[in-house]
Amino acid sequence: MVAGGPPTVQYSDGCSTKETGVNGSGLWIFVKDTTNINAVMEARKKLVELGYTLSRLLNVTQEGCKYEGACIKR
Repeated sequence: MVAGGPPTVQYSDGCSTKETGVNGSGLWIFVKDTTNINAVMEARKKLVELGYTLSRLLNVTQEGCKYEGACIKR
């Protein structure tokens, strides 16, 4: 999990970072294995425990990414 700053925007189900601008905005969940749903669920659970809202997260489909020329550690 990576937050672009502290959660300063209040929603009915928790807080989040700003959604615009460069500093203090953005919230991401990164997983090495995009098929590992357990890792994603654990990260989401931790975010809720920390008081973050999940309602502002957007799903990003990773299917079909070839990562040609990238150095991917395993």
